[in-house]
Amino acid sequence: MKVGKHTLLIDGNYFVFSRLFVLPKPKTGKLLGDDKQKKQFMRKLSIDLASEMRKLGGFVDDVVLTVDSKSWRKDLYPDAGYKGTRKPNSNVEWSAVYEVYEAWQEILATKGVVVHQIQGAEADDVIASIVRQNSRSLQPEPVLILSADKDFIQLHRYSSVKQYDPIRNRWIEEENPVRYLQEHI
Repeated sequence: MKVGKHTLLIDGNYFVFSRLFVLPKPKTGKLLGDDKQKKQFMRKLSIDLASEMRKLGGFVDDVVLTVDSKSWRKDLYPDAGYKGTRKPNSNVEWSAVYEVYEAWQEILATKGVVVHQIQGAEADDVIASIVRQNSRSLQPEPVLILSADKDFIQLHRYSSVKQYDPIRNRWIEEENPVRYLQEHI
């Protein structure tokens, strides 16, 4: 990969939830049920992002954290049960998760990270929109997607896009995304 201006697109919800469930489980009460656990979660998010930035620092000039909002799919297809099989973990204090996530977004914004949320769109929809808009440029800027979500493989068809899986510490590459989509849809 060439060195130069790259935009790092972080799938915020993926990043946050992949770090939530590696926290130590409390002996009593719910995960993030007290201030100590909330501070620990904020620290985990910050340290892990700083670590990724050090790894990718030679490639990245701009950072965009994409954030979910309620999906348009649920409004358009209310009976389809979009992600209906996912049940919230009752052992997590969810209001605290979102409280920490929102506070973390505010901190990142003060550090020059663009926090991008579109009403009705999930973070992966926001990333896809940014990538497609970028690809229409006469000289598309290189984009790095920080997520292990394989749904992004369909964006690999754009030559300006690379994807990095921070959990497995590797680049995700699909030589033939069309074949991948045909096999997985």
